[in-house]
Amino acid sequence: MDLTKYRSKLIGSDDERAVSPVIGVILMVAITVILAAVIAAFVLDLGDSMGDTTPTLSGETTTNSDWDATDTSEESLFHVSHQTGDSFSAEDMRVVLRGEDGEQLASFDTDSDWADVSDNSHLSSSDTVWVEVDGQSANDINSEEFGGGTTVTVGVGASNADSSDVVQGDGSGNLDGVEHGEMTVQIIHTPTDTTVVDHTNEIPDNS
Repeated sequence: MDLTKYRSKLIGSDDERAVSPVIGVILMVAITVILAAVIAAFVLDLGDSMGDTTPTLSGETTTNSDWDATDTSEESLFHVSHQTGDSFSAEDMRVVLRGEDGEQLASFDTDSDWADVSDNSHLSSSDTVWVEVDGQSANDINSEEFGGGTTVTVGVGASNADSSDVVQGDGSGNLDGVEHGEMTVQIIHTPTDTTVVDHTNEIPDNS
């Protein structure tokens, strides 16, 4: 019995068998490329994560007991000082003020040239809220660093306010007539969107 014809059907002819190694090589190359792409994506993502490490620090907020919203020499209300821990560039910092009800009153960062950009601010056009970092204001803040010994100063003033008035986010529209209360200062590390300072302080009553 001649089994030659059955052999060719089972394992194929010489020309047909030559196709298998070619397909194998193509599959190996494809798998290698896919693995390389996956590993590269993982390594690059890991590098980005390492570049945006969340800073850990301790800060202290003090209140200017002589604060007077009607006196431009006494508008500085809060002083936030970096005590210990990590430092980061002021370009990566956002300073937010909140009223007693948690309402955002003002927000400052480098994207706004350190001017208030709050859409829901309860400040009127006659009110002023400002931020300085180690005495620097506006774009000069970007050259500073929130690190050991750095002080962030937050000022609140209004030409039509009494010294005991304070913004509380009650929708009144300005400082005048708003009762004495508390205000929260937050410092946020923008690359990681992490709040590194979150202090609530009583507003001094100098009425």
